[in-house]
Amino acid sequence: MDKPEFDVAEAHRWFAIECNNRAWDLVESESRSEEEREELLMTASSAAWHWKQIGKPLNNLRAQVLLATAAIVADDESQARRSVANCLQLLTEIDDVPDFDLACTHAVSAASARMDGNLDESKQHFVQFDKLAAKLDEESQKLLSSLYRK
Repeated sequence: MDKPEFDVAEAHRWFAIECNNRAWDLVESESRSEEEREELLMTASSAAWHWKQIGKPLNNLRAQVLLATAAIVADDESQARRSVANCLQLLTEIDDVPDFDLACTHAVSAASARMDGNLDESKQHFVQFDKLAAKLDEESQKLLSSLYRK
């Protein structure tokens, strides 16, 4: 295979950002058709793959949070569970994870556990989520609550 005539890392970055933004638009949508549900899962997964090619662990954590969020919104328990496991693993690889990202990780962990019917685990993660969210600015608190406290 010949070397491409474009910067591969820049292409990964471009696709990561585009897929990420489209997936978040679909997450935040009031309702989704079955086609949009499928697009949501594909774009979130694509964003995660592209970030994995070029991103730092924090980029990968954020991409996995998005993929977990997409799976939760799309009611895909197995994907949510896999993405949450990836998030928790990535937390062990990152020093000084920002509170916002920790809050998001606990939120998707709580929501995924709730989907699985593990209400005790869900409650434990929501307690951590609430503690972390309380440290954030009001706009971030509202955003996270609207996404994960449904």
